Amino acid sequence: MSKISIQKLLVIAFLVLANGVFAQIQHGGEPYQWKDKKVDLSTINFIETAVLNMDEVQAEDAVTDQYKETPYRFGMDTEVNYNFFTEGTLEVLSNGDKLWRLGIHCPEATSINFIFGEYDLPEGATVFIWSTDRNEFIGSLTNQNNKGFNKLAVGLVHNDRIVIEYREPANVVKEAKLSLENITHGYRPVINKWKEDKGPFGNSGTCNMNVNCEDGDPWQDDKRGVALIISNGNAHCTGSLINNTNEDGTPYFLTAAHCDADESNWIFYFNHEYDGCPDSGSAPINQSLSGATQLASTSPSDAHLILLSSDVPADYNPYFCGWDNSGDPVQLGVGIHHPAGDVKKISFDDDPLTITQYFTNTPGNFDHWRIEAWERETTTEPGSSGSPLFDQDHRIIGQLHGGTAACGNSIDDYYGAFHISFPFFSQYLDPSNSGVATLDGFGPFDIVYANDVQALGINNIPNFSCSVFAFDPVFELRNNGTETLTAATINYSYNGIAQSSEAWTGSLAQNETVEIILATFTPSAETNSIEISVVSSTDDNMNNNTTNISFSGESSAAQGVGEINVYILPDDYGAEITWDLKDPEGNTVLSGGPYTNEDLTPIEESYTVPYGTTGCYEFVIEDGAGDGICCGYGIGNYEITDGDGTVIAEGAEYDSGESKLLSMVAEGVSIDEAVFVNQITIFPNPANDFLLIDVNQILGDYQLNVINIMGQTIITKENVKGNNRLDIESLTSGVYFIEVKTKEGTKTEKVVVR
Repeated sequence: MSKISIQKLLVIAFLVLANGVFAQIQHGGEPYQWKDKKVDLSTINFIETAVLNMDEVQAEDAVTDQYKETPYRFGMDTEVNYNFFTEGTLEVLSNGDKLWRLGIHCPEATSINFIFGEYDLPEGATVFIWSTDRNEFIGSLTNQNNKGFNKLAVGLVHNDRIVIEYREPANVVKEAKLSLENITHGYRPVINKWKEDKGPFGNSGTCNMNVNCEDGDPWQDDKRGVALIISNGNAHCTGSLINNTNEDGTPYFLTAAHCDADESNWIFYFNHEYDGCPDSGSAPINQSLSGATQLASTSPSDAHLILLSSDVPADYNPYFCGWDNSGDPVQLGVGIHHPAGDVKKISFDDDPLTITQYFTNTPGNFDHWRIEAWERETTTEPGSSGSPLFDQDHRIIGQLHGGTAACGNSIDDYYGAFHISFPFFSQYLDPSNSGVATLDGFGPFDIVYANDVQALGINNIPNFSCSVFAFDPVFELRNNGTETLTAATINYSYNGIAQSSEAWTGSLAQNETVEIILATFTPSAETNSIEISVVSSTDDNMNNNTTNISFSGESSAAQGVGEINVYILPDDYGAEITWDLKDPEGNTVLSGGPYTNEDLTPIEESYTVPYGTTGCYEFVIEDGAGDGICCGYGIGNYEITDGDGTVIAEGAEYDSGESKLLSMVAEGVSIDEAVFVNQITIFPNPANDFLLIDVNQILGDYQLNVINIMGQTIITKENVKGNNRLDIESLTSGVYFIEVKTKEGTKTEKVVVR
């Protein structure tokens, strides 16, 4: 029996959507006698496509619409081969100009769009496409729309009858070439979803955040590089302009390899976004380019580099996004994208990212960045595929491959890692062979200020997998100005509480950055925030002086006591199942599989947590066919219980595999004994200025006391949560006792203060 997982086939993640109007740069004017509503259509030859079998079409859509990874199909394509001048009707105007017209009729269509398989116009000639009700037109298209590949994709007109009109001046010498190769019969809403409060291409879920909401303020440059990709009857993908080390504005464009198609038919929509939040102002659809050529592609990291067929006009205000090919740890992830072909949105994962394999939860040195969960009520959807993932320094580190994230289930998205893709793209993105690991973004038409200090980002945010602990955030300051920056003041707050300002002095040339270590932050076990503003006495641009980050201090580990009991009920294919239990040092202490096919005997294994062990255990289960152990080939599952019989982890539908973190306390030892040994750590010892009190959150709130050698309590902190930094600068040199009192017990440790 051949095992093919439907979910696996669909998770190739065509996060895609639909085609739109104004699909190319237009050059003004209007069709011949446009204001005359009484055009005699009987004088125009019409091509007619077949009537759609809507029962079949809707039955197909009922299946594919269930999956994020399939495109939103709005139209059915018909391949044709029509010479425009052979099929069209000719009229010679009074001034000698020639006017050809050819109609297209798609019965009961909501829209029509098409592809010129040949498009080569002489100077002075124009093309318009208009609806027969004379309410909508595209054009003019001219010889400036000629492409090296001699094709042109044209956007939607909302009528079931449209007319292509070609006008040629009498004195033209060069022969025009126009032919049709594909007609798309639109059968369900795309553009005509457009209302005053909706975008013209699609309606994404309400959990998406407009890029111009307040959280998107620090990302206003980066968003300018992101564009929606349209192809034939689908809104195809998202992608972004990307900078090269020559910084010359070459229109390189990065998207996903699984979006690969005939790039000459692609249409790129820039700046399709609402001005405000949530929905206000206009959402332009008139800033587009048509056509591109492929440069390089790589499947393992799902990356695709193309070259747009023309430069991006200055009035589009383009931005060529920066990149990082180092593969260094990433503190946070920000995605900018067009979900469901809608206006531009932004998504946030405020936690450090994991490098992993595509569509597994198993950490490792692999080729994808994993978004464990989108935060701030954001997500991605179909249409987002190929969109850039930025790190805390506003540099691209990957492009969206696929995942399960959606409104109401914002977990698990995977981005092909840029550092894996870069060797395939380096000849284009680093033509000077500089070997640099990072490159900042570039706006060729941006204003350059003499003095311009920028709050670039916040780094060194840890991943609190087992417990919350104190850390030192790192602020990155950048000088965008042409004058050397020598001083700045950094004002910042932790969870809304202002901290002492940092006065920085030094010497930063243009485009240089410096990292500044901030005061130690002891986060809560819930949501935390850091907000920073930078001030310089000589700053000509105040629009980039703030940055912020939110992150969760909540442990991702399940809490358990005593034993780790693994119960597995296989599906029909036990030979595909393997699993490991790893201790906090990464050593495998228990494992199982592969098992025998069609043997449904439950597997039970048990491991006793050794006295004194600290840190997280990790349970990893994998499936060789990538379809988990439920539910297509038998009803399997796994459960992990602790010594008290409490289920602390479980699963079944995990595709290629998943992992669970387990924070354990030894059984057979009283909690008081466990506290003394492995749940509370006090360091350094001896100490000078501060002590770090590391307390496992399983113990709950506690009281912290500092007692001198005379037995007097000189410092007390009540209701302390998680870990804590204790300042001891005021203490004189000598011996003290640090007492940590929890509801489960007390630990006291002698500390020498120097």
